[in-house]
Amino acid sequence: MKDYLVVLAGSPRGGEVTWNYLYKNVLNVLDADLAICTTDKFLENNSLFQKAKFKWIFEEYDDFFDYYREHFDKNWENYFKKGLDTGLYTSGSIHFVFKDYILKNHIQELKNYKYIIYSRFDQLHISPHPVGVENKILIPEGEDYFGVCDRHAMFPSSMSEKYLNICDFIDSDETMKFEDTYLNCEVTYKNQLINNNLINNVSRFPRSQFTTALKGESTNWRVPSYKLYFISKLMIKYPDEFISSMKNKISNNSVLYSLFKNFLFTLNFFYLEIRKQLGKVKRIFFNYLLSFKILNIIFSYLILSKYKYSSFKQKKFDAGYGEISSSSKVVVPIDKIYGNLYSSTGYRTTPLDQTPHYKYINSFYNSQNINKEEYINYLKKYFPEINHDEKLDTFKNLKNEVEKNPNNFFILIKRDFDLFKTGKVKIIDGLHRAAILKSIGITEIDCFIVDEITYS
Repeated sequence: MKDYLVVLAGSPRGGEVTWNYLYKNVLNVLDADLAICTTDKFLENNSLFQKAKFKWIFEEYDDFFDYYREHFDKNWENYFKKGLDTGLYTSGSIHFVFKDYILKNHIQELKNYKYIIYSRFDQLHISPHPVGVENKILIPEGEDYFGVCDRHAMFPSSMSEKYLNICDFIDSDETMKFEDTYLNCEVTYKNQLINNNLINNVSRFPRSQFTTALKGESTNWRVPSYKLYFISKLMIKYPDEFISSMKNKISNNSVLYSLFKNFLFTLNFFYLEIRKQLGKVKRIFFNYLLSFKILNIIFSYLILSKYKYSSFKQKKFDAGYGEISSSSKVVVPIDKIYGNLYSSTGYRTTPLDQTPHYKYINSFYNSQNINKEEYINYLKKYFPEINHDEKLDTFKNLKNEVEKNPNNFFILIKRDFDLFKTGKVKIIDGLHRAAILKSIGITEIDCFIVDEITYS
């Protein structure tokens, strides 16, 4: 029996170019067997089905939530609803099923091997895969999204049950002890590893793979929009994955070696890297130009006129923590407004309707079951010094005031490159007001563009 089993689970995406690199840099390098786990929707004549030692096929669900209804009866539904807009509800709910199906039906096959590589069909391995390490879960660096990257992992087969039981975790009361304000697949995966005492076994290795798709392939989450030039129909979903993988390959060898061995991928790498660096330079240069008052005014009138841009003698606003000055205003569609939320890695720019502030006040407004949990957890984590009950009362009182005179309320926003390029408006002060205004159906908000903040 071989030491390694590679398990590909989900929908067979990525095509033969992607899979040929899997054979070259994973199966051949590790002398591994291959198992594929998919549904009967994908019984196709491709090389994967020919090479696989194990073919774990189950009937396609019209609605994958039916799988949960058949096997679980506690908290799973409420849990997924917390990630309606993060990919957890649409994508995570599906690929978690594959883990549970393997756990329930094929755990013994896994235990016949020393190491398991659990991955997706759409991972292109541009470099040789590392070997297994005893008592370690090897996960590529990056793509964590506030949790841990869940696209690929290698682990000892003795950890299989704990690694695969994510559906049991989601359905259990154990999820309640985690106070995350943003739930996606990666955060859920991280919490499951913590709950199963596996997080300390996680070791990261330099990324050597990236996510691909063929042009026109269906997907449950992100649609690929970055073309790989001169490589027929192949697209990449996440440019940073590709750039990181190619950087590691070049640093381990050389530019000349990479050009010789992977000429087209290396050319695409340099193109994307130059494009990325030029974007940074453009952003820095534009923000520098905005520091000149006359250029600021010109750009504002030219670009922000669609938002009814107007300028006036500078006004000052008391924000509680200091004084904010503004000399211009725009009227912005509320769907263009983003909140800046605290997170463990710094500020996170978040669509208004995904903030805990909006979720709380919107459920309050629409006479739904009021779920304080996400908003309260956010307050506890980042504002532990305040009285949280008083904060809730203040929020509800503000709601009543806004409802009486919504036109009297405004927000203060950041002047930056995104405002001019994409119309993306980032709140500096007024997230609670914006959440209330959106919840009562206001479609546009007066936004004062901040010139300066003087902290008291």
